[in-house]
Amino acid sequence: MYETIEEKGYARIKDIAWRLHVKPSTVVEMMKKLHSSGFVVHEKYGGITLTLRGKEIAEAIKKRRATFRKVKFELKPMGIIHTPYKDKNEIPCQGYKSDKVGEVEIFREFEEALKDIEGFSHIYLIYYFHEATGYKPLTKTFLDDQKHGVFATRHYNRPNPIGISIVKLIKREGNILRVGQVDMLDGTSFLDITPYVPQFDQRTNVKNGWLTGKNIGISE
Repeated sequence: MYETIEEKGYARIKDIAWRLHVKPSTVVEMMKKLHSSGFVVHEKYGGITLTLRGKEIAEAIKKRRATFRKVKFELKPMGIIHTPYKDKNEIPCQGYKSDKVGEVEIFREFEEALKDIEGFSHIYLIYYFHEATGYKPLTKTFLDDQKHGVFATRHYNRPNPIGISIVKLIKREGNILRVGQVDMLDGTSFLDITPYVPQFDQRTNVKNGWLTGKNIGISE
């Protein structure tokens, strides 16, 4: 087991490697190169412990974190989703409760990417919640009055307001996909499409967390 002393106590080499997005062996080599800074190797718990003042490693980690915090992504809309829902208050809480049909209009430049999509009965739509109004770390849902972490909910007000829905693929006509069980607002920009494959996507022995025992309209 490799360990290193950072600014605060022990941290595993593999944890440092994960933070720096490098291999553990790279961290070990880095520490060896810092031998003159107070590097010592000795036995501990049947393995090797690498003891270092940690200033250089800590600074490298801080710089890496700062870089990731500044990263920005540019997402390009692939098309527009047309649905009967003109007001977000009309939309059912989940797609399985919707009996409405909509159309996914793929921009012509991406039409070729739809090849073979019509062979699937269901697809995932990934889209942008264009009427989201910011977010709070804790939020309430329609299922109870308790606040939950937004990452433990499906609320549309999120740090990155991106939604995902499974819809039924009824028909393809060129760059238009006719889909059922829509639960998104008319005019929503979509970001990606990918097929729903039961053999890949279904899971067993799942837990519903705080939703356990709630009346969500389907059997658990």
